[in-house]
Amino acid sequence: MSVTPYIENKTEHLSKPAEDALAVFGAAVSSANPYESTCKALQNSELGNVRFVLSIGKAAVPMMQAAYDTIGTENIREAVLVTKYDHLNGFCAPNCTCFEAGHPLSDENSEKAAQYVLEKTADLQADDLCIVLISGGGSALFEASLIDKTYQRQITDILLKSGADIYELNCVRKRLSAVKGGRLAAHFAPAKVLTFALSDVPGSRPDVIASGPTQPDPVSDEIFRNIAQKYNLNQNGILDTLPPKAVFENQPHFEIVGDVNKLCAVAKQEAEKRGYTVVHLSAGLAGDAEEQTKNIIRSCLQYKQTHCGKFAFIYGGETTVCVKGNGKGGRSQQAALCAAIELQTAENIVFLAGGSDGTDGPTDAAGGVVDEKTVARISMNGIHAADSLADNDAYHALRAGNALLMTGPTGTNVNDLILILTESDIHANRNHC
Repeated sequence: MSVTPYIENKTEHLSKPAEDALAVFGAAVSSANPYESTCKALQNSELGNVRFVLSIGKAAVPMMQAAYDTIGTENIREAVLVTKYDHLNGFCAPNCTCFEAGHPLSDENSEKAAQYVLEKTADLQADDLCIVLISGGGSALFEASLIDKTYQRQITDILLKSGADIYELNCVRKRLSAVKGGRLAAHFAPAKVLTFALSDVPGSRPDVIASGPTQPDPVSDEIFRNIAQKYNLNQNGILDTLPPKAVFENQPHFEIVGDVNKLCAVAKQEAEKRGYTVVHLSAGLAGDAEEQTKNIIRSCLQYKQTHCGKFAFIYGGETTVCVKGNGKGGRSQQAALCAAIELQTAENIVFLAGGSDGTDGPTDAAGGVVDEKTVARISMNGIHAADSLADNDAYHALRAGNALLMTGPTGTNVNDLILILTESDIHANRNHC
């Protein structure tokens, strides 16, 4: 699947660095489609009696298609696919039941999908094989809560808005769910389970991707209690009565079929093909979105003062946002608006931040693309950029500045990508060139 990103409502001619940034982002995200890598992983596996195939996450469709094309329709007795709303894209396959559900908060369809799977797999035998295909978003999309569903969603919402990182968030999610932290694999027993994952988690920890439905939870009770205390989650002591963690006799098979490292590697290749020297490449971006954006831009401006030519700074990973306002946006849009404010006095610098899945937070935008003119365009439409940033309303500010990055659902999810493309002026830096 080829991804062609564009800037919403862009009426003026794009600068060459902006065109290049879109092309680099598009090439990187296109390369992260998991269809081929999932096919390869399945072809290299010993597949016996395939009783059940489950695909959950934002990349559930291409991963399930890979299963059907590799295993063969006639060899799949039953399958279930669970993905985000508007991500199904007309997918249909024999013996496959499809659900679209809520993200980043679970909803009734998330619960219906999980309950359906639990019921359909209640009688698995030792000679049955279950194939589980997981990708980012699976934590919300596939849920069977062990506590009151409304309270479970409130807890997730608190963590998302408090700046909790993915490890803290999914640590809690695992303890509250009957299908996370290995409990789904325990339910499948005594059947054999093979899991193939498209990672949206820095470090690609198996127990964190989609909250580890088939992987044992290594996080101690003490750490879980500390996180619950940190974010004041244990109202009325409801978290004190959760069941014990899932126990396994054997570690289930788990294999990564794609991650942010490839995303960044292809971004580097595409940038170099377009004449940019890649100054910095990192696939481990984490922390507060605004703080990290300021650090990245500071490094770029310092480098630009003493070097000439075309340069690229590339970062992959997942930042966080501590939501204090009432606006609309996501972590990539928050980073882009912050960058627009920081770049007002800079020249020849384009900053792009986008989610590889094409949906940043609860919005239809992937992120934003900004330069030194963005804040002025926002102001012309009667919006104060700094106020919007403080209100976590990056979406409407970027829309006013013709700076929203759009792709639509991409069929993949391997973290976010931040790009800075810049060209230093040889005359301004003649003492160094």
